[in-house]
Amino acid sequence: MEINDKVEMALRDGKPTIIFDNTRRVDQTILAQPLRNYFIQKVKKPLMKALVVLSRRYPQPTKENTGNIISHSILEIFQEFHERNSARPDMMRGAERVFVDEVEHDRVYYDMFNWILEQVILKILEGKWGLRNNKMLYWKEPDSFLNDTEQLKRKTRDTVISRMIEHREEIKAILRI
Repeated sequence: MEINDKVEMALRDGKPTIIFDNTRRVDQTILAQPLRNYFIQKVKKPLMKALVVLSRRYPQPTKENTGNIISHSILEIFQEFHERNSARPDMMRGAERVFVDEVEHDRVYYDMFNWILEQVILKILEGKWGLRNNKMLYWKEPDSFLNDTEQLKRKTRDTVISRMIEHREEIKAILRI
């Protein structure tokens, strides 16, 4: 049987790189066979390992050795994140280290992050941002959430983003956008 799919041919031939065309959706490319195992073993696993290893070359950021308000806020956010998250903790701590250190020492990254955050807020206010699922994998919710039966009945949770969407016209008027 002849294979016409460039991705399947590259996998069959053992090529180290695959040139993708845009006929497949990204989620189908990464999650579906024949590429699921390829992405897990040959892309994601080495990328996660590299992030962990290379992040150790950066100093461990703390509030004591950082000075800008964004670094301090990110450290606080990640502290709560690590208390709740159980998925790939080494990789997430590595990402935190690189992210905070880059924002801390390089104004370019500081400004880029602020710009991205502003754009996320605008997308939320435009109604173009999704809500997280009510049951997140590898996530520990605080007892106050787990004891809220009304909250648990919803498909999505009552969050800052859901409240921003609910009140987006008022917020846009305040921001004059």
